[in-house]
Amino acid sequence: MADAKLQIEAIFRQVETAVARGTSAQEIIDLLYHPDAVLVAEGTAAAIRGVAAFRPQLEEILHGWGVGAKIRFSVTDPVVEVESLAMTYFNAVCEPAKAGSEIERYRVLSGWRRTPRGWRVALEMYAVGSL
Repeated sequence: MADAKLQIEAIFRQVETAVARGTSAQEIIDLLYHPDAVLVAEGTAAAIRGVAAFRPQLEEILHGWGVGAKIRFSVTDPVVEVESLAMTYFNAVCEPAKAGSEIERYRVLSGWRRTPRGWRVALEMYAVGSL
């Protein structure tokens, strides 16, 4: 279990660095998500199925934050790992770079799949706020 948590935290550090330098949505997707990921956001009528369907929304989010945004992920125990699957809760806090923007907080339940490239999010459900 500890190995999965450490590996997931390492992925989050890569994403934090990429966001700070103004990365593309595609790079975030490549670092974080399984191609067949299913995402459910608070208040949405339906799940987003696959990263191709999620990319436009992520592009809009990154544009809204601006280049130089600061995001910080924190894994909330436990990380439950069974073979090539892991589940965990995490918080994401973003300080957008655009002047006058408010800090955004998300709480996330995520299911991860171990791939040849490492752990990737396969299922994600998120809401505004913190755990």
